[in-house]
Amino acid sequence: VRAVACESIGEELDSDRTKKVTQKRILKLGGIDALLSVIANPTEALESLIPALWSLRNAITNYYEAQTQFEYRDGIKIILAVIGRGYTGAFNKQIDKVLSAVLTLLVCSIEGHEHNSRRLLLMGLEVLMDISEGKCTKTMGANVDKYITRALQSEGLMDVARDILRML
Repeated sequence: VRAVACESIGEELDSDRTKKVTQKRILKLGGIDALLSVIANPTEALESLIPALWSLRNAITNYYEAQTQFEYRDGIKIILAVIGRGYTGAFNKQIDKVLSAVLTLLVCSIEGHEHNSRRLLLMGLEVLMDISEGKCTKTMGANVDKYITRALQSEGLMDVARDILRML
């Protein structure tokens, strides 16, 4: 049910050409909070986590009020915790998909939003630097396996992490 709900939010955003009307409705109805609660759940199934990450990204893209709600609900902290869970092996073969969704969500959360940028700089600088260099930080309780190693060697993920660092 949670996966369907997360996917439905994403589909609703995709069907709206300008996205602004749908973004406002999602914010008004508590969609940002709902998506963050799915993402924050450490036992959440990947079938709902990944759509929640992508839907949240779409919900806050170029929408300052939604980015502010994301900030108010500790979105940066929650998203960095997802990286930490990934580093402990929670996502196995899907770690590359999770990291891709997380990094693009971080881009959207800081673009044009100074508070989110500052928060990410304070809380996530080290992990972003490590991802940009293709290595795994030990400070997040890493249990490095072959899936994490392979994901961190992805040029695409390293490039997105470098882009985030430049944005900060």
